[in-house]
Amino acid sequence: QFATRHFPFAPRPSPLAYSESSALTPRFWGNAILGGVASLLVFLPLLRYMRDEPRMFWYRMLSRASDLERPVPVDKWDAFWGNVKNALLMFNYKGDVVWVNTVPGSPTLGWVTASLFVLGVAYLLWRLVVHGDRRTLYVFTALFVMLLPSILSLAYPNENPSVVRAGGAVPIATLIAALPLYEIARRLDDGLGKDGRLVAGLLIAGLLIVAARYNYEWYFVKYDQQFRQSAWNTTEM
Repeated sequence: QFATRHFPFAPRPSPLAYSESSALTPRFWGNAILGGVASLLVFLPLLRYMRDEPRMFWYRMLSRASDLERPVPVDKWDAFWGNVKNALLMFNYKGDVVWVNTVPGSPTLGWVTASLFVLGVAYLLWRLVVHGDRRTLYVFTALFVMLLPSILSLAYPNENPSVVRAGGAVPIATLIAALPLYEIARRLDDGLGKDGRLVAGLLIAGLLIVAARYNYEWYFVKYDQQFRQSAWNTTEM
């Protein structure tokens, strides 16, 4: 901050130069408690229902994660790690097979975003291994936790991956996909200045246009057609 204030034309330091100082401080725990209280307030209606009807509240989850409704077809750990693999591949290889949710088998991300997602994962691993940046562990942990509602379908492994149950992973996957664009833009800005910002803007705009065109075709054409072919048009009754 001192260098930026007194030497505005000095090159900006890399984000890797900053150290993480928030963990296990009073401010960290204060924010954690406030976040927990806010979550509890939002959860209050379901908490009341969980107290009044515990069997109905837990039934759907337990019927997927245990032998409550049907036996797990294979060893539970084998089923778990198989589901982990399939859930991680949903972003750019094979996604949900339920026609109501998506085009069956279609990757969750379009090819532009999926490519950026792979680059983002590689970039995070590089920051973790080379620089020991443990913030990347938080990102990976959050992504894994948000995939667990889909992964824990052990008794029905064909229901994994599910774009509905893994909906919480959407913002994290988008964040990871955005990291390469940010890093490219930052390096172009540092290396070329105003021209670098122009090049970065054109590059990002071009990728967004290509991604928007692909997503439009996927959603408004492919998904629309297969949904109409599979669903009953009840308004014609």
